Order: sequence, then structure tokens, then C-alpha cells
Amino acid sequence: MSAQLPDRIVFQGKEYDVITSFPPKLFNPISWGLKPASPHGACLRGTLLTYEVKEETLFLKDLRYWTKQENLSELVPGVPSKEDEFGGCTGYLYSNINAVIPWSGEIVIGRSFLWPLLLPRGFQPAWKYKEVVKLLFEGGSLRAFGDVSRTMARLRSEVLQAVP
Repeated sequence: MSAQLPDRIVFQGKEYDVITSFPPKLFNPISWGLKPASPHGACLRGTLLTYEVKEETLFLKDLRYWTKQENLSELVPGVPSKEDEFGGCTGYLYSNINAVIPWSGEIVIGRSFLWPLLLPRGFQPAWKYKEVVKLLFEGGSLRAFGDVSRTMARLRSEVLQAVP
């Protein structure tokens, strides 16, 4: 598996990568009637999402989606712009969806990825980011958040010391 493209989230006016979430599915394309298909090895999910936290609520802002489906007009609100085809899949971009995601759990987000630490497999761990924040949601409402960048810096230091 090659390195995977992460979803994104806008939090306090800054854009972050979604590093992990628990439970893992913030967005379930099947519940929206979508049948994603992987356009290439860096996006095995067939979707790239941008979320936004505004007024302490989690929203789905943008959806980039690859599929072999024909009729999408009623599945997602808004009119998509059609993108290039990759791997036999047609790409669509839905902008400004602004649908509330009534999700409960923890999301770890990061900014300023440290590129020399890239391991080209799967999703990258939190310790490879300079800025890391944990967000806690209940029913789509932000309940708490905290900067864990120092903890990740300590972990990064320990990992790098252990590697010859």
C-alpha cells in the first residue's frame, strides 16, 4: 500500500490533516448512497473529504469523490464539478456542502508535516507532524480540544533516538 492522502479539516481558521479518528468513520459514503472506487493507489477509499468546525459544530464542507456510478444528482446536495478520470473512475467535486456530521468521538488533526519522516505506506502517524490537536465531539458538537504538539515532539524524539 502506498502512502494515503488524508482527509482535511478546517479548525480555528487553519487547515489540518485528519490523522486519526475513533471511531474511525466520520463519513460513511454508503449511507449517502455513494459507491466510491479507488482512482489510484494513494486514495484507496475513493473519497477525499474536507470538514470544518464552525460555531463548535462539525460540518462536511467539501467532498471529492471517484466512482463508476452514473447518476449522482440526488445523492449529495449541490451540483458537482466533474473532474478528470483516473483508473476508470470519474471524479466529482462537491463544494460547500455544509452538512452537519452528527458524529461522536475523538479526532486527532495535524499541520506542518515533517516530510523527511515520510514513510510511503498507509496513513502517517501524529508524531510526524509539528502541530497536533485532539478534538472531542458528541453528536457533532465540539466538547473539548487540546494541543498535544509537545507530547508528539517528545515521542518523535524518542522514536528517532531508537532508530540507528
